[in-house]
Amino acid sequence: MLKKYIGLDKIANRVILNIGSASDVIDPAVINLDVIYTPNVDIIADGTNLPFTDSQFDAVISDMTLEHVKDQQKMMDEFRRILKPGGLLYVSVPFMTPYHSAPGDYNRWTKDGLAYAFGDYEIMELGTRDGPASGLAYILVDFFALLFSFGIEILRKAMIVFFLVVFSPIKLLDLFMIHLPASHVVAGMV
Repeated sequence: MLKKYIGLDKIANRVILNIGSASDVIDPAVINLDVIYTPNVDIIADGTNLPFTDSQFDAVISDMTLEHVKDQQKMMDEFRRILKPGGLLYVSVPFMTPYHSAPGDYNRWTKDGLAYAFGDYEIMELGTRDGPASGLAYILVDFFALLFSFGIEILRKAMIVFFLVVFSPIKLLDLFMIHLPASHVVAGMV
């Protein structure tokens, strides 16, 4: 989906910004931005106050970033400001996903909420990114890690790793479930 809409197959002709990239590299030509330095980050900046001129980017990627921003509206305004007219925006956000601070975690989004937030855009596709099975697996991992850690934080973190291995096979159900019309009602991410 990302490659199709952002045009990563034709990246030489596009200026693309990945906001909240961490150390992920989508493509060497994509500019990576994050609030903290990690390997592969090109620019350190706050997504609510981007150091770019208006209409500078052909595409902006915000992959699992918006929930970590206190003022999400301000960040969405920055998306609009830095995108060229007709530019493309790819946004993914959590729905049925446990709390995960990086550095904070402030919001969850439904498919309808995301459509409303970006209602002034021409929406090319809106749907489930991580399906119901992934949503269930995420919750089971944190639920059982909390249950069997007995309030000991270091044990809870170890249990998360253990239960990630135990419950990861459940995600395979998304190969089928993500295509169901109502998959967004308990999706891990939209």
